[in-house]
Amino acid sequence: MSLMLQLGIVAIVMGFGCLLFVIFYNTLVRLKSLKEEAWSGIEVQLKRRHDLIDHLLHGLGGAMEPQAAPLAQVAHCRQRIDQAGSVAETSKAEQELDRALAKLFATMNESATLTMAQNVLQLQKTLTALEEDLEKARRYYNGCVREFNIRIESFPSLLVAQALHLSKAEYFEADESTTHGA
Repeated sequence: MSLMLQLGIVAIVMGFGCLLFVIFYNTLVRLKSLKEEAWSGIEVQLKRRHDLIDHLLHGLGGAMEPQAAPLAQVAHCRQRIDQAGSVAETSKAEQELDRALAKLFATMNESATLTMAQNVLQLQKTLTALEEDLEKARRYYNGCVREFNIRIESFPSLLVAQALHLSKAEYFEADESTTHGA
């Protein structure tokens, strides 16, 4: 084989390798962007939920003096969420908040004066709707994380992911055992 033919073959192989790298790189960048966008959607829903919970706590403040423990627990959970730094920490803190809200709603249902308050009922119904929106955002995020994780663990994308120091993303777990309802 002539030297020119050998150089041509090497150039074609290198060009093909570079093309594959660019394709896999762009795919990983797209999946990473989708994952970050999905997390942003969860943050928006969490912000809406936390604002509503703060309104609920403010509205119940004086009415629940004898049963202040559930309110204090919800307030404590809200503070832990504000201090969370990762997806896993946020997920765990949100699960604790779910359990605290379940206890608060159980206490509210035991008190006839609280369940009769129209604004509290409306806040509770709005919170239930927000929980559904949060669940949709969580499912979308976890789907994006699943696709991202599969791609960075699959060959040959794995090679590009390692070169870019990409690691598996964390799922946003929900506590399925708690329910909030009006």
